[in-house]
Amino acid sequence: MLRDSRWHSLNEIAQIINVEYGKLIEVARLLAKANIIQFDEKLNSVRISEDWAFLIEDSCNKISQ
Repeated sequence: MLRDSRWHSLNEIAQIINVEYGKLIEVARLLAKANIIQFDEKLNSVRISEDWAFLIEDSCNKISQ
């Protein structure tokens, strides 16, 4: 989901991966502190940080091969 580098709501992500919303917020804050994702707390949305997008691209390329 995050491989498109667009903003995604935590509600949407919680439903897709079947995780409690409150726990997902905790994880989002932790990943944002590590600058792995960007977290907009006002919109409750996240996206992958540009510095880490290569991980998703590499994983997708390996899966498709």
